[in-house]
Amino acid sequence: MKPTSEAWFNHWKIHLENNGVKLNFGMMLDSIKIINNKVVSAVVIDSIESRIIVEADYYVFSLPVEVLSIIVENSRITRI
Repeated sequence: MKPTSEAWFNHWKIHLENNGVKLNFGMMLDSIKIINNKVVSAVVIDSIESRIIVEADYYVFSLPVEVLSIIVENSRITRI
């Protein structure tokens, strides 16, 4: 029997990927670009320490809120 988190996650992972969603694992979130209270891009660092700009329609940040809060505070926020 699989752990509950794995059983739930694998089902959704397969469903999302079958519907064209790209999931980025093993990346470290460096910063977020926010314009008018909307995330427009994120910068992640991969396993070889390359910085990659990610642009998407939707973002899910799976990390503790305390960590995300620090990243948001240090990120570029533009109000137009």
